[in-house]
Amino acid sequence: RIAAAATALAEVLADLDRRPERIPAARRPLAMQAEGLARIVGRLEAGAAAPPGLPALLEDMRAATLRLRAGLSAAESEALDIQVKVLAERLRQEGP
Repeated sequence: RIAAAATALAEVLADLDRRPERIPAARRPLAMQAEGLARIVGRLEAGAAAPPGLPALLEDMRAATLRLRAGLSAAESEALDIQVKVLAERLRQEGP
């Protein structure tokens, strides 16, 4: 489950690599999750037993990251929709 949460984070980071202007919107949740995962892995590697709530937490973290990615994608889609409307309006105003 740690791998699934880490993979979700990696996918968001890959998206942000392609669109770095979206980093400010994602910085806080990504930092919190990356730090949290690092601490969890560190404690487990140090010999800690996984508490009963860990699987649910990791699933919540993965789901939150997927929601973040979906939100970033939705923002891109909205920006594209606005751009299409603006260009269509300009073309209509200027005629053929």
